[in-house]
Amino acid sequence: MKPKVYLAGSVFETKYRQYCHDIYGTRIDFLDPIKENGVIIHPEVEVILKRPERKEIVEKDKSLIFQSDYVVACINRLSFGTIMECMLAFDNNIKLYLITNQSTKYERDVWLGYHIDEYFYDIDKCMNVILKEWYN
Repeated sequence: MKPKVYLAGSVFETKYRQYCHDIYGTRIDFLDPIKENGVIIHPEVEVILKRPERKEIVEKDKSLIFQSDYVVACINRLSFGTIMECMLAFDNNIKLYLITNQSTKYERDVWLGYHIDEYFYDIDKCMNVILKEWYN
C-alpha cells in the first residue's frame, strides 16, 4: 500500500503538482484536488478555464484530505484555501508538510510554523522524507 498524499497549494501551482505525479506517482498515491475536481488551468497565463461550483470544490477537497496520510502544502503565494486545508489537516492529526521558496519566508510565520510538522525548500526532500517514513 502506498502513502496517500494530498497536494495542497494554489490552483496555479501546476508545475509542483505535475512534478509530483511524474517523479513520485509510482510510489505515492497523490490525492490531487485540481485533477479530482476537474479543474482546468492554462499554466502559462494562469487562467482557470474550467471549475465546478464552490460547494463542490470545498466538499471534495475536504473529503480528499480526510482520506490522506499526509498533506503537503506548496505555498509560494498566499492562498486562503491552502491555509484552510492546512488547518483542517492539523485539526485531524494528519501529518502536514510545507514546501516553500526561501524568499517567501512563510516558514517563519508563527501561526503557520506552529501547525506544520516540517517545512522544506525542495519537493524531492519532502517526498523522500514521506517515502522513508512510510516504508521504514
